[in-house]
Amino acid sequence: YTLSLHDALPICTQDANAWPNAEKDLNRLFERHRFGFRIDNGEAHAIASPALDEAVVGPALFALSESGWEEAERSFREALLHQRGPASENDDALTAANAALEAALKAMGLNRTTLGDLGRSLRASHYVPGHLAGVPKMLDDLLQRSNAIRSAEGDAHGKAPGAADVPQSLVNLAIHLAGAFIVYLAEV
Repeated sequence: YTLSLHDALPICTQDANAWPNAEKDLNRLFERHRFGFRIDNGEAHAIASPALDEAVVGPALFALSESGWEEAERSFREALLHQRGPASENDDALTAANAALEAALKAMGLNRTTLGDLGRSLRASHYVPGHLAGVPKMLDDLLQRSNAIRSAEGDAHGKAPGAADVPQSLVNLAIHLAGAFIVYLAEV
């Protein structure tokens, strides 16, 4: 669920001088009282796990601000937007999270078209140092699991009539996997 701060606190957003630190102050209050929301750029959004949000999502968004990563950032933000929406948007969140992964791998210069091919290309690349011998295979396996979640639960390949909404836990997993990969890729 997303609530626009512009709707909730019009006096604060119309005149920045009225309450210049509104987001910071409210977020501190939310954290102090374990209120499961965070305000970011004028929008309040639910946080499933504050620790994962702080350790994965925030750093991923920071990493995506680099030049050349615009498409990955757009897709990741889209995934977050759908994650915060109603359950009927969960399949869109899965699709966008995988699109963010694909775009991030392409931003690194890997030239393949599918997530599976990009994962194999990552395994063969110089982006994973040799002393981490098993890591490229594990990274590829995680990419494949993320792709499998999207394929089985998302709407990228069409959904059967009457299909159940994707569980929020799978959406959170896919987004956190994508975010962790993005942070790793941006650092290498």
